[in-house]
Amino acid sequence: MGKGLLRRPRERLLVNNLPMKKDFTLVWDIDDVLNRLTHDWLELFWRPSHPECKTTYADLTSNPPHESLGIPLHTYLESLDAFRFSAIAKSLAPVPETLDWFQKHGHRYRHLALTARPVASAPDAAEWVLRHYGRWIRGFGFVPSPRPGENLPDYGKTKAEWLQWISVGDVLIDDSPFNLAGAHQIGIRTVMIPQPWNVTPGTIADSLLELSTF
Repeated sequence: MGKGLLRRPRERLLVNNLPMKKDFTLVWDIDDVLNRLTHDWLELFWRPSHPECKTTYADLTSNPPHESLGIPLHTYLESLDAFRFSAIAKSLAPVPETLDWFQKHGHRYRHLALTARPVASAPDAAEWVLRHYGRWIRGFGFVPSPRPGENLPDYGKTKAEWLQWISVGDVLIDDSPFNLAGAHQIGIRTVMIPQPWNVTPGTIADSLLELSTF
């Protein structure tokens, strides 16, 4: 917690006759947690234009997935950036299991979205989140993913640094072991969303059940 920042004692409220943890804030990664960005990029954008690619989503062992695909990192990033501005990306559907959890339990907590992506596509990400999850998610933050030629102020390069600065997150829900390890190191609880590259057992719905234990 930042120096000089005091937090009020937690209060228990009732919302629709269910207990609400008034100041308990869940911080949600966007890509591959609230949506299926990597899946749709690979299956609907990359593979159709690269018919020689036989790698499926289930085959990905890392994210960024360039090594699984046998391509340079810059080639992957250029394709991903183009995808983020495509009509496919603008019409990404929410993950059904995640949206179902919000519809059933979202009103019991406060919520922030936190993503790592280039500055240029951050406004589209914010619009997408508010369009699909704005009933519950009231705040948006991002950590810029650097691109050539950018000269940005350095406010920290990781989600853990952002969370330490904002000082209100209680749980980070993410698909990245790196991001979750950083959050854990600063005392924030974590929930891993299963994806092929993190080899987490169970389903997304199973992981979201963990939130009821906090």
